[in-house]
Amino acid sequence: MAVKKIFESVKLYHGDGGVTAPVGFVANGISCGIKTNGAKDLCIIFSRDACNAAGIFTSNRIKGAPLKVSKGNLGNKVHAIVANSGNANACTGREGVQNVREIGKRIGEEFEIPANSILYASTGVIGVPLPMESIVYGITKLKRKLIAENNVRNAADAIMMSDTKRKMAKVTCIIGGKLITIGAIAKGSGMINPNMATVMSLITTDANIAPKMMQRALRSAAKHTFNKLTIDGQMSPNDCALMLANGRQNNQIINRTGLNYSIFEHALTKLCECLAMEIINDGEGVTKVITLTVKGAVSKSEAELAAREIANSVLFKTAMYGQSANWGNIIQAIGATEVAINPDKINVYMNGVQVCENSMFNGFKPADGRTILNKRNIQVVVDLGVGKASDYIITTDLSYDYVKINSQYI
Repeated sequence: MAVKKIFESVKLYHGDGGVTAPVGFVANGISCGIKTNGAKDLCIIFSRDACNAAGIFTSNRIKGAPLKVSKGNLGNKVHAIVANSGNANACTGREGVQNVREIGKRIGEEFEIPANSILYASTGVIGVPLPMESIVYGITKLKRKLIAENNVRNAADAIMMSDTKRKMAKVTCIIGGKLITIGAIAKGSGMINPNMATVMSLITTDANIAPKMMQRALRSAAKHTFNKLTIDGQMSPNDCALMLANGRQNNQIINRTGLNYSIFEHALTKLCECLAMEIINDGEGVTKVITLTVKGAVSKSEAELAAREIANSVLFKTAMYGQSANWGNIIQAIGATEVAINPDKINVYMNGVQVCENSMFNGFKPADGRTILNKRNIQVVVDLGVGKASDYIITTDLSYDYVKINSQYI
């Protein structure tokens, strides 16, 4: 009961706090001209206290220049995260990396911190060099703005691309008698099929926690939240989740597994889950959010593989948009994998109604899907009938608006 009570200390505040909620962090965002429409496009998250850092990055073999530099700085004490939108600084060769280092040099001079104490994240158009003149001007402007005002909403706005709303939250918990806060901002709307990261998630905490335990907690949290999402099956070269811990609450350091670590990991997972659902609900052109569960598999990994294959099927996604219970799209997607199945024993349920029995028509017509799929949140369950393992993926439909947004994305 005592352990349960301690876990009950974890409190989530949706849409509140963000990265400035933990003690000792400030943030702000500005428009410096990266985006041609004048929207905010450059932000900084800053701690005067040196922070331990953790990060996870896209498994896409093509990685943006900011990720390359950030990975090299993770082992250092870190004071800041600098992020921009409107330009991914990916596929920009040596010039891209040199530009990131130049930004670090300028930030270091303005904020009087070592250039290697900065992490970076970028999102936007791939293959276009950064407009360094605008960014150099923006760094000076950003310093003035941060001195004048601590504004997490500006920072959250400055990392948005096709997002229609800012994504931020905080979570609090009790560790060793100290009130610990973890805060985050995130962006994500399209090109989402992450693997060990999300489109962009920037996290801060005032907990005293060792880097190796931060890294462990962040990987675990992402595995159960961000990595369960797929909007379009595409993986950005700039996906990242970065976390800073300044230790300002002076709790006994979390440097091994145990109760204190478990509380921290639980709180971080709860925070990431909130942000993940914000991302999926703000997906490009989304009208349906679908939790797709595969059960009766021989292993959890095979259940996830089958679920992901279905979730990324264009036929399945467009059928969901049209409220068509066309289970044939599901069957064909499973059959295209190497997942163990009995081809004659697959059962499919949509919002609790069985629409396919033993891989055959059971009387429920696809056109009748409008009676069970006329909701935003859809539950699809697929029973492979060959084992006891299960797993799930959260996905979306594919609408006309998705095509419009991405045909005009430049």
